[in-house]
Amino acid sequence: MSVDTILKSVIKEITPTAKERSSEKVLVGEVLSILKTILTAIAPGAEPIVVGSMAKGTDIRGDKDMDIFIQFPKETPREVLESSGLAIGRMFFDLVKSKPELSYAEHPYVKGRFKGFIVEIVPCYRLEHGDSIMSAVDRSPLHTKYVLEHLVKQPKLKGEVMLLKKFMKAQGLYGAHAAVEGFSGYLCELLVIRYGSFMDVIKAAAEWTRNPSLSLTDFPHKEFPDAPMIFIDPVDRNRNVAAAVSTEKLARMIYVSESFMFKPSKSFFTVKGPKAMSRSEFKGRLAKRGTELICVSFSAPELVEDTLVPQIVKSLESLVHACQHAGFRVLKSGHWTDGSKVAMLLEFEVWELPKVMKKSGPFFDSKVADMRSFVEANKGKAISGLYIEGDQWAIDVKREHRRAEDLIRAQLKDPKGFGRNLRDVKRFAVRVKAEILSIKDKGFWEFMNEF
Repeated sequence: MSVDTILKSVIKEITPTAKERSSEKVLVGEVLSILKTILTAIAPGAEPIVVGSMAKGTDIRGDKDMDIFIQFPKETPREVLESSGLAIGRMFFDLVKSKPELSYAEHPYVKGRFKGFIVEIVPCYRLEHGDSIMSAVDRSPLHTKYVLEHLVKQPKLKGEVMLLKKFMKAQGLYGAHAAVEGFSGYLCELLVIRYGSFMDVIKAAAEWTRNPSLSLTDFPHKEFPDAPMIFIDPVDRNRNVAAAVSTEKLARMIYVSESFMFKPSKSFFTVKGPKAMSRSEFKGRLAKRGTELICVSFSAPELVEDTLVPQIVKSLESLVHACQHAGFRVLKSGHWTDGSKVAMLLEFEVWELPKVMKKSGPFFDSKVADMRSFVEANKGKAISGLYIEGDQWAIDVKREHRRAEDLIRAQLKDPKGFGRNLRDVKRFAVRVKAEILSIKDKGFWEFMNEF
């Protein structure tokens, strides 16, 4: 099947039907009408607008997200914007008899379900292009306006954006939130505007190397030296639209783009459902790998995903660092969460060490006081006298933790390197190898199939 045939088939399947577009339009009108009534009563200076994919016509068939921003006048105090924004959102979901959920961007906002759609109601300031950003979400209406201006000039780009989004979703690359660390919808739109078509984005991505730096203008902009990928926001030159993209997701985008170029297939656009690992598969992999697998699990505190996940990552990094520093060798690590439960996995190449370890001390020509301090510090642990190793004094001491499992348990008693909210977790469960089978969550075993 030729590339053109594949893309025509995919775009036909993912473009919303006329009926879907019509029902979307009716529903958007209904939501805006309810919100305008609410605003007339409690925030007459504010107005609701639709932003995001639905406003631009780049949403995919069956994608039922509706982003509504409530624009407040620039002179509105920040605390009033936040409190009024929450009140408006809660009142809307109360009127439509739906349970709202509190979420966070730079400030809190409300989201919930309405007639099959996930509706987000986000307060922001009403700004024009060139105005200073007052809160991070203020850019979204400007993003919508910018993209629409290009889509009006080149309507065919809508289909190209939809193809790229579907490709990204199928490859697990879509989404800027912490759990994915991938490509946002806005970044997909900018990439298509930058290169001109889906295929041109794929061709370019196949040639990317580390730290690609892209923009749509030649204006001077802020530098982002630590970012794996850079795409300068055309409405704010001091912002990197690709800030969420991790090195892993950049690498995968390059790889799948090269793979599609080499052998195009419709399968690249097929979202593969997660498959849970069975008990026998788990035991088989353990036996085949011959490594030590340790799982630390616990109940998550009540945090939104974008707050919880970075703290899990920090906590896992703390455990890995402690293990590596003690002489154990971590082969790989990973984490899973469903929002209420967390599991952190560490697989070890070396998980048991000798009873004795060498402790290096001062150089042979150091001051006597330094020598005494070294000896004193190791008093009670030493199982040898001082000796010279190269140009340093050394001493053999008893190792505090011979097994990685013991070190991890000790770390969990005082998890000061963990994420701020995870340091207060009351109970951590440590499971080794087959003990991990006691975890029953289907989502965890889907994760294990990929781990």
